[in-house]
Amino acid sequence: MIYRPFGNTGLSISQLGMGCMRLPVIGGDQANIDKPQATEMFDYAIDHGVNYFDTAYFYHKGFSEVFVGEYFAQKKNRKDIILTTKLPPALAQSDGAQNVLDGQMKKLQTDYLDFYIFHQINAKTWPIIKELDLLSFMEEQKKKGVIRNIGFSFHDTTELLQEVLDAYDWDMCQIQYNFMDVNYQAGTAGLEYAGKKGVPVFIMEPMKGGSLTNVPRAEMDAIFAECDMEEVGLPDVALRFIYDRPEVTCVLSGMSNLQQLKENVATASDAQVGAFTPQQRQLVEKLNAFYKARIKADCTACQYCVKECPLELDIPGVFNYYNRGSIYGMWSDVGPKYIRKYEADGSKYNEKCLDCGACEAICPQQIEIRRIFQEGCEALRSRR
Repeated sequence: MIYRPFGNTGLSISQLGMGCMRLPVIGGDQANIDKPQATEMFDYAIDHGVNYFDTAYFYHKGFSEVFVGEYFAQKKNRKDIILTTKLPPALAQSDGAQNVLDGQMKKLQTDYLDFYIFHQINAKTWPIIKELDLLSFMEEQKKKGVIRNIGFSFHDTTELLQEVLDAYDWDMCQIQYNFMDVNYQAGTAGLEYAGKKGVPVFIMEPMKGGSLTNVPRAEMDAIFAECDMEEVGLPDVALRFIYDRPEVTCVLSGMSNLQQLKENVATASDAQVGAFTPQQRQLVEKLNAFYKARIKADCTACQYCVKECPLELDIPGVFNYYNRGSIYGMWSDVGPKYIRKYEADGSKYNEKCLDCGACEAICPQQIEIRRIFQEGCEALRSRR
């Protein structure tokens, strides 16, 4: 395992971190973690040098923290592990930050956290953090020794990330980043901004929830042939793309079985900054082009169409599901989500459209909104 320094603290962190959001489960029930399988995975991870474990209040419907706590209590090796969990700002607002933290510490069976970070900072949660002065709460816990480092995970624009980074002397930040998201959310610009400020960056969704591995066999063979490369696993390429960045401290992967873990550990055992080859870069560019060619609506989610629509239909939301289904083949995931969000009452969301064209008149991207909106709703409904 290769380790990367955590700032100037002297702490070394395995460049592969164990994300505890997608542990193996029984019968598809996210609350029912397959403890024997998950235990085997944790054992393998630790035996092969992984020392960073990342969980959160809501993972596995609250049972991820429980399993993590039980595991390390039994193994008696808590002092060798760097443990992170997260404070959801909205929950702190409703239940009180101290009550939330106390409950998490109890589930994790620990008297300190190496990292305690705000969960999912975005345009809605950042105002809550400021309004409740939750940073002062974090600092108080740090003075008490209950937590050792303060950070945040982030899902929003580069501009907001810069505002958050400028607002406090953070110990770390956690952003979504992969070869398809270089211009999405924090993006490369956000990654580099954090690096320039000296804030250690932890990466989540390096394979976009596994979707970056969904290339059909024929297309994948052709892409590797064009790059004059012997075929390797796409997770290996996706991880090496991120390990090439000097700003990155740790890459968190939500692995669901032992084989995935073994493959990712193997990659993390030799992937170095600056070792990404021209052939690998060409491969990533071709994979990026392959996925982009399957985009149905080149939407930036600027929300202009929603504001102009007489019914305020969630056009960007539909486009997001439609794109994810088309680009990554995630129909079984996005189809049911579409139904639950837009057609739970049995109606057809696309039939609410007045076909007035106000959305297209305002769209900066000049998207054929009405046609794609109709197609998207029908496709999501039929392929769920």
